[in-house]
Amino acid sequence: MGLKRGVRRFVVAMCVAAVAIAMLFLLRAPLMQLVGNILVRDDTPREPAPFIVLLMGDGSHTRALKACDLYKAHLGRKIIFADEHSDGLAGEGFMTSLTQATEEYLQSCGVSPTDLIRLRSCDAGSTWNEAHCVRDFLLGRDIAERSKIILVTSWYHTSRAGWLFGQVLQPVGTIVEAVPATSADSLPSGWWRRKGDFLAVFNEYLKWAYWLAQEQRRAAD
Repeated sequence: MGLKRGVRRFVVAMCVAAVAIAMLFLLRAPLMQLVGNILVRDDTPREPAPFIVLLMGDGSHTRALKACDLYKAHLGRKIIFADEHSDGLAGEGFMTSLTQATEEYLQSCGVSPTDLIRLRSCDAGSTWNEAHCVRDFLLGRDIAERSKIILVTSWYHTSRAGWLFGQVLQPVGTIVEAVPATSADSLPSGWWRRKGDFLAVFNEYLKWAYWLAQEQRRAAD
């Protein structure tokens, strides 16, 4: 009797496990899509802002192209970008840095050189650093000019970047509107099928965990 009961329980457990595995298999795409969508913040600006802030760290110029499109749509009068920290040959001036390449690209896509603001003293190595560099720049402007910025970055970076900039710029009174930059090679749909997007999403969740832990530590202090 005990043996039959044990066999029955084993069969039931196996059936439940099989159903669970089948459900996960059927729902794997929606679940994975949800994981990617959580990282996306799209504020879709309807009114122009004094400044478009272009975050660095994108060698494909996808972010720069999005900033250029917003500029040509008259949603931002000027584009701000920080000098990115450069190591190796670029840092020693033997090859074009990403910041210099970005500046040249923006001009080639139709942005007037007079509408480009390069924060040369920034030497940004992280989103947090970039936010502080932009804050220091905005503190030197009048209230109207620092009322709002449009923040352009990669789609998987928008939620964290928007949150960090919001934290840093809140004392300045600046509204942050985040806009995701996408391309055929990098977009939320089916992100887990592309190596670059898969690694970017994985790293982004790690960075979110770090910053949320930092926030908890500050709140505890």
